[in-house]
Amino acid sequence: MLGETELAPDHGPSMTFGGAAIAVRYRPWRHLELELSFGGGRERRHDGGDGELAMATGTLAARYRFNPERDWNVWLLAGVGSTVVAPHVSTEEERAAAQRPHVAIGAGIERRWNRLALQFEVRALGLGPTVDEKGPEELGGGAFSLGASYYF
Repeated sequence: MLGETELAPDHGPSMTFGGAAIAVRYRPWRHLELELSFGGGRERRHDGGDGELAMATGTLAARYRFNPERDWNVWLLAGVGSTVVAPHVSTEEERAAAQRPHVAIGAGIERRWNRLALQFEVRALGLGPTVDEKGPEELGGGAFSLGASYYF
C-alpha cells in the first residue's frame, strides 16, 4: 500500500509522512478479517523535500467486510498498535524512546478481479504519549492509502 499520513500534536504544526505498508490478512469467518500490517515513511516538508523525521508503524486490526464475495466490497476497520516518530538517522535507543501506542479506526473500498484487488482506505489515528513524556502529549491524525491485494 502507498499512502500519506498526517499527524498533529495538541500544540504545534502538523507533520505529513509519505510512505508504504505491507499487510498480511486472514479471514477466519466470512465477514471478519484479521490484519497485521507494518509500514513507514519519511516526513514531507511543505516545499516538497524530505524532512528530518521518519515514521514506522505496526498494527493489529480487525475488518468487517460487508460484501466479501462481491466484486465491490466495503469494510470498517478497528485496530491497535505502535507508532514511532523519530529522526530518520536515530539510534535504536532513540527509536525505542519515541514509541507511542496507537488506535486506528477506518473504512475502505475494494474492487476485486478473481485473485487481484485494488483498494482505497482512510484511517483516523490516535497516538498516546511516549513512556518518557511527563504530560499527556498526544498526537492525532489521519491516513489514506491506495493498495493492491493478492488472494491465495
